[in-house]
Amino acid sequence: MENRQFTPENITELKDHEVFVFGSNMNGNHAGGAARIAVEKFGAIMGQAEGLQGQAYAIPTLDKDMQKVSEDDIEMSVTKLYDFAKHNPDKTFYVTKIGCGIAGFNQYRIGDIFKRLDTPENVILPKEFCVLEGYKAFNNDMTCRGFQYKEGETYSEDVTPDVCSRGFHFCENPLAVRDYYSAADGKANHIHKVEAIGLTKTDGNKSATNKIRIGARLDIAGLCRAHFEYVHNRCTNENNAEPEQPAAAGENGSAAAGENGSAAAGFKGSAAAGSYGSAVSRGSAESGKNGISVARGNDVKVRGGMGAILLLAEEYKSGENDDVYAIKQWKAAVVDGETIKADTWYKLVDGEFVECKE
Repeated sequence: MENRQFTPENITELKDHEVFVFGSNMNGNHAGGAARIAVEKFGAIMGQAEGLQGQAYAIPTLDKDMQKVSEDDIEMSVTKLYDFAKHNPDKTFYVTKIGCGIAGFNQYRIGDIFKRLDTPENVILPKEFCVLEGYKAFNNDMTCRGFQYKEGETYSEDVTPDVCSRGFHFCENPLAVRDYYSAADGKANHIHKVEAIGLTKTDGNKSATNKIRIGARLDIAGLCRAHFEYVHNRCTNENNAEPEQPAAAGENGSAAAGENGSAAAGFKGSAAAGSYGSAVSRGSAESGKNGISVARGNDVKVRGGMGAILLLAEEYKSGENDDVYAIKQWKAAVVDGETIKADTWYKLVDGEFVECKE
């Protein structure tokens, strides 16, 4: 199987059959970034907002007022590009990181648009738009479905991936692996970071690829960091109603976030997040199924749904100033339904989790 191509970082010349795909605005004012290169080198036309122009192809990411267009609008424009590419198989289209420069879109959000669509073979994408970082759980001997894996190795299959049918399976959300390997059987504690570097298909929270690279194993702390990064990278501040939006509150306040969201609260505050979400507080923290609940302070408490990670840290005053504290004791655990019950509050007593009242 051939190695997958990616759009070069800096394109300064093209062959006759190649096309430079860039982000534009509805005024067709190609004055900066990749748009300027498109005008200077590849025949883009001032005043033309979208479509083929010389050896360039424009996709609008800003409207006439130079405000961001919607992600749905970008998806419609990408669909038009793909239809055009299918009707012009003699051309090769190099897509730049549209919308991620002057327009200011989050590259993960733009990448998700491309990942939802069936990319024609003659459309080449930036690595950031098609290489998925994800997480995979294994049996303790590094096998999965009878296949032997090894950390640091790359594996490929000459198949078209199909979720739950063909290919190497993984999850983009690090906590979603607990939907397929339970905490109770111990497998969910054997989780590795992976890279999907081949063709990839996604259905729900699960993906399949025909080429995968196995990275390092994560401990509980690493899994927490990975989830925080996953949520942070996909959050924007444009629509607070979106489930992945972060929420924050100050002293004595409460913060809540939906599925995949992050919530943080200050001294004596409370934070809550839905399934796969993360809640961090200096009072009480709770999360749903496969979430993360973290609380640090004095007499703090946490709870979570099945598969959630709970982390408690009790502290003490370590200096003369009121704001200097150190960790006295801490402990992390996974809600397995047996040792640690689901939807039950816990506090830390002598370094161990103890059930407590709400």
